[in-house]
Amino acid sequence: MGKIDINNFGTYSNTNQNKEKTKFFSLKNDSDVAQIRFCHNTIDDIEGVALHSVKDDQGITRKISCLRDYEGPLDNCPFCKYNSEHPEDKRIGGVQNRIFLTLVEYKQDVEGKISYEKKVWERGAKFKKELDGLVKRYNPLCKQVFEIERQGQPGDSSTKYGIYPIPGGIEEFPLTKADLENKSVVGSIVAVKTVDDMNTFIQTGSFLKKRNTETNTTGQTSTDTQQPTSEDLPFTQPVRRRL
Repeated sequence: MGKIDINNFGTYSNTNQNKEKTKFFSLKNDSDVAQIRFCHNTIDDIEGVALHSVKDDQGITRKISCLRDYEGPLDNCPFCKYNSEHPEDKRIGGVQNRIFLTLVEYKQDVEGKISYEKKVWERGAKFKKELDGLVKRYNPLCKQVFEIERQGQPGDSSTKYGIYPIPGGIEEFPLTKADLENKSVVGSIVAVKTVDDMNTFIQTGSFLKKRNTETNTTGQTSTDTQQPTSEDLPFTQPVRRRL
């Protein structure tokens, strides 16, 4: 559709207007607090993902789903194999187990009216122990309102988070059935790449694949690039870790 009404110029952009943007939960400073409810019933509802953090040639860090299963050889994932052989190359990180929790964060305005926003909170594997304790005490987990407090200065790698139950009813803290329907982070926050995509990145620092250089009719040399697709090699299903 190239021809449009000139009155609609302002409605077009370079982004997908229907794509839902993920919002991340964070507390930036020491002693910052937030009131939340988790959008999970049990620990089985919480998504764990094995991933690699990679930095491309533009300096952008991306999360990429690991292609190995628990006992699979390193050869099954080019990033795992490359990192084991070249740990000095900081572009491609080793495999990490990450936890992605979905929650709603509540805010209260000056008139006392409560609103909320659905967000994703990414935590490391060590957070699993704290989750086990919460799920053991609060079942289903989504039926309890919590206050989360940051305990650590910005940039402090030893920062912890205190999670405290808020006594009383949950009526003033809304949570709908739709809020409990969580989309997988694999394919959105955590990108899925093929073996071919990963090998291209290792060689070039980019997921863009270069075609053969051609000479055009003016005698100038040009190189086209294209985004690799899953048709290049058979697709390998990413691994969802069980917590």
